Amino acid sequence: MSQPTVYRHFPDRVSLIEGLAARIEHTDPDSFSTPPQTLEEWASWTEKGFRAGDNHPVEATAEAVLSADPRRASRSRRERSQNFLDVVARSLPDLSDRDVHRAAALLRVLGSVQTWLRMREEYGIDGAESGPLVTWAIKILEREIGAGNLPELE
Repeated sequence: MSQPTVYRHFPDRVSLIEGLAARIEHTDPDSFSTPPQTLEEWASWTEKGFRAGDNHPVEATAEAVLSADPRRASRSRRERSQNFLDVVARSLPDLSDRDVHRAAALLRVLGSVQTWLRMREEYGIDGAESGPLVTWAIKILEREIGAGNLPELE
């Protein structure tokens, strides 16, 4: 498929990324319809997302590669990031604004499609295995950050 063929259907890169994400999310609309409201829900959502990546590896790989540059993030991705900041702020209310951003960035990167792809391609760990592993890591980090164990800024 050539680039001009793709852009007949998608006017720009952001539209293409949104289309790929929508295709993956529509595979199991009940799992992805309501954004998570707690870190526990977010961890579960991440695990489902990693499994969905296995079901649609071409779309998930394309989304990971095409959305690697955060300056070209789709509207839905920016909304998910803002939602996640809100979830972290509610879940860890004792954190400063800067620490909320630091914790959210760390946890969000762990649950990203890029992490799914790297684990799959570099380490041979599919989403059925990496999803629970990442969920476990998110839960441990949430507990440690909540206990005040986020590294201090210098």
